[in-house]
Amino acid sequence: MRIFFLLSCLDLCISVLGMILYGVFTSTYGPIWIRNQYIVLNVILRLIFLVIICLLINGASKEAIGKSKYPARGQITDLKISNSSSTKVRFHFLCDGPKSEKPVFLFEGSASHGLADYLSLQMLLKKNGRRSCIWDKPGLGYSDYLTTDYKSHSDMFEYLVNSLGEKGPFELVGWGGGGTLIYEYAFKRPDNVKSLTFLDSPTFDMEFEIIKKLNNLSEDDTKKYKMSQYLSRKFLLGLINGLAVPFGFVSLFVPGYRVFYPELTDEVNWYFLTEKTWIAQEYLLNDLFFGKDAYTLKIDQSIPINLILTVKSDEQIKELICKKRGLDAEKCKYEIDSNRISIEYRTKLKDLSTKGNIYKCTMDDCDLGYYVGVGANYTVDILLK
Repeated sequence: MRIFFLLSCLDLCISVLGMILYGVFTSTYGPIWIRNQYIVLNVILRLIFLVIICLLINGASKEAIGKSKYPARGQITDLKISNSSSTKVRFHFLCDGPKSEKPVFLFEGSASHGLADYLSLQMLLKKNGRRSCIWDKPGLGYSDYLTTDYKSHSDMFEYLVNSLGEKGPFELVGWGGGGTLIYEYAFKRPDNVKSLTFLDSPTFDMEFEIIKKLNNLSEDDTKKYKMSQYLSRKFLLGLINGLAVPFGFVSLFVPGYRVFYPELTDEVNWYFLTEKTWIAQEYLLNDLFFGKDAYTLKIDQSIPINLILTVKSDEQIKELICKKRGLDAEKCKYEIDSNRISIEYRTKLKDLSTKGNIYKCTMDDCDLGYYVGVGANYTVDILLK
């Protein structure tokens, strides 16, 4: 509705401006060169409006066609999103696989990742006789948009798990930024958690702690740098939400990634073209940068923590990053040192529990997207151990 209103206003403004210019400057009282200039200007303004309309149609059609090709796969239920509000939103989830006495797997990720990302994992688990649940968090996919009643991901996650209608304790799997959510849930509900598995999850503020260490930054300088990055990313997300999404240009920012089942690739990547994905990212950016460190909490030590880590050697960094990007010796050393510290920090998450194992993925293909994408079979093999 807002877009149609804005388009109407834009059309009215351009039409009025064009008529005024045409009326004033085509009068016989003005020199012919002035009249001709403003006739051309009027045509240009009309062409600009037509281009904008075409781009908006392009953006809207991509989302509409995707919805017709890839309808909701799961169930829709009502979900409470905050302790301090009774507001409920429509929540889309899919639990699949044979029911048994074995624990159900639950998958959680960062703010921009929903149900489609985990489809390959769920299908592979089902083939192996295991049940799992995946979902679109509120703000993503076929769930409702986030509302202003939203307070914290942690509170919402507890309601989310309760609304699945599945029996715990669960095997919780956190992909990337989803690690903090499942860890905090394990702190609140240890009775409902069988194990935690982190798929390349970073420690709190790891990105900025590495930069601080490698550049010998003071605490104040690190805070200033962090704030500059926050403002920069907020501006970029504003551009994406204001221009790239409506005009259908998101694929220029996000090339997409391959998944284990090729027939799912277009569906998974379509979700990244939708406005919800980017609105949610912008809305939750503050939580990402200035949220609390959940890993300071002490969980029940009987809950195992398993890590699946990307571990690249110095030689792999030289070949996969330095050589491909054409980095000089100094910049290459920075990448190597950054990789070493990243491995060290991510490995520390194992210290949060006395039980569990570390699985190191050393192949060239290993990265954050690999574990739910083309390497989903690798992840499932470890989860079933």
